[in-house]
Amino acid sequence: HKGLFTAIAAVESDASAANVGHLVELVKAHFKTEEDLFAKFGYSDADSHKKTHDDFLVTVGGLSSFGAAEVGFAKQWLVKHIKASDMEYADALSGKSL
Repeated sequence: HKGLFTAIAAVESDASAANVGHLVELVKAHFKTEEDLFAKFGYSDADSHKKTHDDFLVTVGGLSSFGAAEVGFAKQWLVKHIKASDMEYADALSGKSL
């Protein structure tokens, strides 16, 4: 999660195509890692959680520019997602050999 926020900070200071592309690729990789863990350990809410990931990527991918409002949206969404949804699977996977 820390790497995602570092990438968001980079976009906040310079919303270049390179920085935005890097952020999107990090988010995709992060989501894939989570989803692989869901599959490996049979997380019961995997489909719903994956849908939130997919919806976020559709929204971010559909933005024609990535200005301050979009960076704010991404940052707010990720914070909320980590504090709520990710904590649910963290509890479910607690004690598993990751």
